[in-house]
Amino acid sequence: MELREWAKRILTADTLEEKLLCPDNLTDNCPGAPLLFNEPTRPPGMGFNKRSKEEKLPPFQTHDSSDNRAICLHRFAGHELLAVEIMAHALTAFPDAPKAFRKGVAHTLYFIRKSPGFAIGPPITMTCHDDLSW
Repeated sequence: MELREWAKRILTADTLEEKLLCPDNLTDNCPGAPLLFNEPTRPPGMGFNKRSKEEKLPPFQTHDSSDNRAICLHRFAGHELLAVEIMAHALTAFPDAPKAFRKGVAHTLYFIRKSPGFAIGPPITMTCHDDLSW
């Protein structure tokens, strides 16, 4: 799969499974013209919300509550998804960036999915291969 297509897929997918897809092989032969997005498409319930002061993250000392831990996890997961989308946007917005930079961004996107601490259980399973071809 072309790196540009993968990045576009991340930015336009409306399901988490599609956003987290890891192609077996990537090439960067056709980076195309700059492609800008106002904001990425998000799955239902994962849109961008401006939070009030009352909606701050629960204080650390209240994390013994499973509800408060769930709130934190939900927000952190959204933050990590945004990081993936920002990297994908860098790939579509700057097709003339040096190949080494683009390859580094692609490797980072793969690493995020391969990180031992980053796992989503059923129904989502993330398994990726680190055999990028350039």
